[in-house]
Amino acid sequence: MTQDYKYRTSSKRGTRPAGAPVWRWVRAALVIGIFSTFLVFLRSQNPAEDSAVVESVEQTPVKPMEKTQTVTAVPEKPRFEFYTILPKLEVEIPETEIKIRKHEEKRGKVGPGQYLLQVGSFRMYKDADRLKAKLAMLGIESIIETAKVKDTTWNRVKLGPYRSLNTVERIRKKLRQNQIDAIVMSAKE
Repeated sequence: MTQDYKYRTSSKRGTRPAGAPVWRWVRAALVIGIFSTFLVFLRSQNPAEDSAVVESVEQTPVKPMEKTQTVTAVPEKPRFEFYTILPKLEVEIPETEIKIRKHEEKRGKVGPGQYLLQVGSFRMYKDADRLKAKLAMLGIESIIETAKVKDTTWNRVKLGPYRSLNTVERIRKKLRQNQIDAIVMSAKE
């Protein structure tokens, strides 16, 4: 006996599970949310608390102020001295100045100075430590210097000090090849 399977209908056709449609659940959640928001609004608008505060303010007697001597305040010394010390120790050198100094150093007109490279400044110590580890993998020794500026702690990753700009430029080239930017600073002795 042969059967024709071409026009046969599936027995699992479109039977929906018993239960409420999704739009009813969405509507119920929306109504509950609006109702709870309304209750919170009513609770925050309690007029009994407002009138009690106004009455307590009105009942407080005002005492006349006694005349006191005025004392001129002596200006305080800065809490931290590094605000004045650090700018004296480190000076950022612009790119054009680096080229000029390097040229003069080759000719012998300028004696070697001390140069630092700052390769990063991070709020989180672990970020600074991660960069220090990356530099160590490149064979570059670095230090992490912690500074506090306006209640924020900064962890600066620095290289050096180096005596010649040729060394500084060689290290900067190696850093640039590894997508690391560096700021050249002059460290006064």
